[in-house]
Amino acid sequence: MFLYKIHQKLSIFLAGFSIAFPSAVMAQTGLSASSLSSRLPISWDFAPPDNIDQPDYREAGATRGPRENPGTCLKTNQNFTALVPKSGKGLTAQAYPTFFWHLPPNSGKKLRFTLRNEEGMELYSSEYSLLNKKSDSRIMSFTLPINSGISPLEIGQEYHWELALICNDYNDFDFTLIQATVARVSAESVLSSQAENTTLENQVKLYANARLWYETLETMVELRRLKPNDRELEEAWTLLLSSVGLENIK
Repeated sequence: MFLYKIHQKLSIFLAGFSIAFPSAVMAQTGLSASSLSSRLPISWDFAPPDNIDQPDYREAGATRGPRENPGTCLKTNQNFTALVPKSGKGLTAQAYPTFFWHLPPNSGKKLRFTLRNEEGMELYSSEYSLLNKKSDSRIMSFTLPINSGISPLEIGQEYHWELALICNDYNDFDFTLIQATVARVSAESVLSSQAENTTLENQVKLYANARLWYETLETMVELRRLKPNDRELEEAWTLLLSSVGLENIK
């Protein structure tokens, strides 16, 4: 499977990632992935507080379009899926996190990413063309742009992000939708310092221990990009996805 990242410029998809890590970290990948597997949580789900809405639709459960055939641009039985825990919610310490999803084979025309606050107010939205792009199954990502005018995510706040796969050039209401939630939490200064001065494998352990889903996933993706043929790392990747019920995604 190819890994794609949506960059800030519209209509650009690239195989590979440009995730920024300190050069000292990039030079160190000494620990074995088998030890990495032993440190990953069995489950990432958590019970939301009573005043928080129930889980969002991390899989394409919300579709609009012709009533007799909604979501027509998905070509297989695979689901369009946000890579988040089963609850639909994940934690981050980042002000501008990276969001990941699995896009199965499709004939969609474009993707629309939207970020909303807890009250449902739209904070950011962008569309990205899928024309002339490969329609095979792949994992894709988008990093909330720092220079877009959007304020950094606030600590202690939840935000809802959604991604619409738009099937029709002439009708934006013919789409398949996935939704998820990101909550920003405060990272201990010790954790931040440790993550900046260690290997990517150790970063995964630190983030997983702190239950920072978005950082754990992002770092695992970067490790897979750097070491695509590492079988032990592949096992750790499979374990991570299985821990949130996404074992069918490779």
